Amino acid sequence: MLKANNFTILMLITALISCRRDKVPNFSLPPVTQTGQNTLGFLLNGKVWTNYGKRCTIAGCKENKVTAYLYKQPNGDFDFGIVGDYTLRSDTTDQSFYITTKNITTTGTFQLDSSLKRKMIFIGSRYNQWYREHKNILPAKCTVTFTRFDTINKIVSGTFTGVLYRPGNLNDSIRIEDGRFDAQLDYRR
Repeated sequence: MLKANNFTILMLITALISCRRDKVPNFSLPPVTQTGQNTLGFLLNGKVWTNYGKRCTIAGCKENKVTAYLYKQPNGDFDFGIVGDYTLRSDTTDQSFYITTKNITTTGTFQLDSSLKRKMIFIGSRYNQWYREHKNILPAKCTVTFTRFDTINKIVSGTFTGVLYRPGNLNDSIRIEDGRFDAQLDYRR
């Protein structure tokens, strides 16, 4: 019985240690496509960022997948969003990127302005060590171009760029360049 318990404890420790050794692959930006590939990527201060990893909670682990939605609200407004996440458990990095808009349902280039409920947000954290949020606080600093906005085939694709600032500190900014997304659209009317 004691040998079985020691073996079980040894296996648990081995499993926990192996989970902490995530190796970061060399990322490249996903290609610019319009076929619903569920990709999202950009250059974050010159370095490639793309959705990656798994988020784990007490309910289990889920792959970080790109999600896009278009929901019609009871008042007739359309809320759009695209979200990607990056998690690297070995160094406790957890990041999220969002673009949200209100009442954009067609192709074209649009300024992201928080006063128009059009937002770009990047959130980074190191679990319990720190948390930082950067947003499009200043007008005319962020744009999104929808190259495909197809509610029939439920595909949305486009490009984006911008400068995001930490609320309360305009000296703390990040640059988003060469952004692109191509996702299956969860469309609810």
